[in-house]
Amino acid sequence: MSLFELGRIVMTSGIRSLIEIDGSFHTFIHDCLRRHSEGDWGEQCDEDLELNEEALIARMEGRECMNSIMSVYSKEGYEIWIITEWNGSVTTILLPGEY
Repeated sequence: MSLFELGRIVMTSGIRSLIEIDGSFHTFIHDCLRRHSEGDWGEQCDEDLELNEEALIARMEGRECMNSIMSVYSKEGYEIWIITEWNGSVTTILLPGEY
């Protein structure tokens, strides 16, 4: 069950290229988006986990919070980031080098 709205979902050209090269990457991305929306932040450091939890609690309480929610996942040597903007309007899927 999704804990927050993802808004419009966009991806960078690097992610699009990986999907074109390996069709199974699309399934991986879809699974990561589900995990992200359900509060499984992937491979995050403790500090980033705390920021995500603070942002999630603020959203659930209807308070404004300027923290984006970020998740990190990896597959076969590729790391991806998923970032939902602080206001929930956009979720971006990207490679770390594209940030």
